Amino acid sequence: MPENKVSYAGQVVVITGAARGIGAATARLVAERGGKVFALDIARDGLTALQKELSLPDNQVAVIDLGSQTSVKENIDAIYKITGRIDALINTAGVVGPTNVKVEDVKWEDFESTVRINLFGTVWLTQAVVPYMKKAKYGRIAHVASIAGKEGNPDDPLQRFQVRNDWLCKGRCKRDCTRWNHHQLASTGSYSHSDEC
Repeated sequence: MPENKVSYAGQVVVITGAARGIGAATARLVAERGGKVFALDIARDGLTALQKELSLPDNQVAVIDLGSQTSVKENIDAIYKITGRIDALINTAGVVGPTNVKVEDVKWEDFESTVRINLFGTVWLTQAVVPYMKKAKYGRIAHVASIAGKEGNPDDPLQRFQVRNDWLCKGRCKRDCTRWNHHQLASTGSYSHSDEC
């Protein structure tokens, strides 16, 4: 079976959660296929290792805090100022949140931090890149999680919330994807709908 090798030549691709795991693997793949990678993460040490491995210039690597709307907007605006375009956002960043704790013992600040990073951070990233993609009439956005993001953690006291949160996000995504297709918005040039939004 032939390999599907999508080229990213000449494209500016922003990758969050790039310091390790899925994000680092994504950064390697995009760079290997010619994309201009902007690697963002809160973990500076992992970013430093990735920067060295991929020979990224300093202005293509930055610390981002997805729990801060200001940090998200400043990072995205800075990338656009450097490049004049953002062709793709691949968001792989996220936190597990409290585990091995009874639901009644979860500290509110831990719960709130998880929601801010995993939910609000995703929305803030989208809000930050969409105006630039609309201006270019082109863009791709992918929010990615490991299987833990889909199936959850059996020791996670927030599991019931996570299931409801997944349902809300997937339902909203499917509705918006369908609406965008039906109205053929020119915001991103083209849009492919997937049942696995």
